[in-house]
Amino acid sequence: MPLRERINDAQQEPINDSFGLELGKPGLAGNLIDDIGFCDVQRGLVVNDTILRSDLRTQPGAKPSGYGRQTYESPLFCTNLASNKWGGLLYLCAFVPQGGSVTWSQEVVPAEHQDIHTLLRDSERLPRHVAMIMDGNGRWAQDRGRVRIDGHREGMESVRSAVKTCSQLGIRYLTLYAFSIENWKRPVPEVRFLMSLLESYLEREVDELHANGVRIRTIGKTNALPKSVQRMLQTAMDRTRENTGLTLTLALSYGSRWDIARAVQVMAMDVRRGKLSPEDLTEETITQYLQTSYMPDPDLIVRTSGEMRLSNFLMWEAAYAEIYVTEQLWPDFRSRDLYRALSEYVVRERRFGKTSAQVAESSGESPRTTLERILHALR
Repeated sequence: MPLRERINDAQQEPINDSFGLELGKPGLAGNLIDDIGFCDVQRGLVVNDTILRSDLRTQPGAKPSGYGRQTYESPLFCTNLASNKWGGLLYLCAFVPQGGSVTWSQEVVPAEHQDIHTLLRDSERLPRHVAMIMDGNGRWAQDRGRVRIDGHREGMESVRSAVKTCSQLGIRYLTLYAFSIENWKRPVPEVRFLMSLLESYLEREVDELHANGVRIRTIGKTNALPKSVQRMLQTAMDRTRENTGLTLTLALSYGSRWDIARAVQVMAMDVRRGKLSPEDLTEETITQYLQTSYMPDPDLIVRTSGEMRLSNFLMWEAAYAEIYVTEQLWPDFRSRDLYRALSEYVVRERRFGKTSAQVAESSGESPRTTLERILHALR
């Protein structure tokens, strides 16, 4: 079948002669690169089958990514078409039917994940709060002979996957260790790129996050961030403030010791002013003065790249958190890996100082029974 007919069949809309993109008009959110290149459709905004925005990343000769990624108000379904004329792969988009957008909750979970997704969602054992130490971007790039920033860029795909999966499972809080206070010591060009990447993420993702009820928050010394990043963060937080779905907290220029020291300083000033007395300084009081006071303590902390440390992340809050460490580097961490971490969490026995017998008396289904069901679903 001629390429033009195959494209029309995939899109179910007439295409323009340029095989390109015309803003404000129906058309393809794609482009042809060169004889050996690929086109990776990153994201697009479609309202009533009309393209309002589309951003393309081209990597001639590189392996394409982003198969069928769905973003913004309406999803774009990518179709892989081999082109005899151009000799490469062309990723084109078929638009959703006119009349409505598809949210994450309405999407069909991939067949290979449906059993474990349903089991975890219905287990009533999922954590309320998952925190992630996203480690291994640089090593991922170095292992492939690429520059470190490529690892950070690929890691954004893992961020999207984690946010979406947590939202679909009904997890209430997700905290991502995006940039530590110690990360300012890294080479200036890398820090600049990370700030640019953060801006790009907020600009491109906030529409989709908002459409799916995600509320954006931050912790950390954010006044140290570039002014443009601060403004974008504030805009994103203001826009999503009233959302009641997943609370996504970005830890930026964050360090747990810094937050504890800051809280102690504020408490000391309140004691001096007579607002507090020394007798008022309890664990609960300290918790109220921390930046994380609006969220429950993390139930599960996930760390990628195999490192066995907290790295100054939520040290006060993590007192009773379950810790899951995987050898997987962050850019390779996708929904299947998050399912594995959550599967291990739901079968752990959380005693909080009690005996196993006491926990068994107050719980329903035993961890062993849950484990058997999960192992069956993972087969």
